[in-house]
Amino acid sequence: MPSFGSVSRPRTRDGLRYGAGRCLLAQSRPAHHPAGQGLMARKDYPETPDGRYFVAKSRLWRKTDPRLDDATRRAAVKALMQAHRAVRFAKDEDETRAARDAVDAAKQALGERGPVWWDDGAPDEGGCHPKNSSYAQWWADLPAAKRAAGTGKDATPPP
Repeated sequence: MPSFGSVSRPRTRDGLRYGAGRCLLAQSRPAHHPAGQGLMARKDYPETPDGRYFVAKSRLWRKTDPRLDDATRRAAVKALMQAHRAVRFAKDEDETRAARDAVDAAKQALGERGPVWWDDGAPDEGGCHPKNSSYAQWWADLPAAKRAAGTGKDATPPP
């Protein structure tokens, strides 16, 4: 995997480099920067009432296990990001397979894959459209704008 430490990065108005320490924070970004709230703007996807899933691209996606302590969660997220980079920079099928296995291991550590993290016996409905799941009524009752955020489509009707 390539090292990013020696890569020349553009400088902010205050002379610091993007990606170097505090430059990742919103307050150190130039006022005109498109992602002024952080490195990537977080989209507000609808979340199921029980907190197990969020809806994106019209599918239920399992959320991270809320019982994980902050240090464990951060370590697993860091491992996940490193594994995603390894997939991106893999040079052959063996490296790609190893990197994808690392992605899967990190997602399992976060509770996003593998055995469900809740203990009430409810099945994993990840990957289902909300209307074809036990959340169908919740989905139907959701305001149109919130449903649109989960489908990736604009909520405003055409003129």
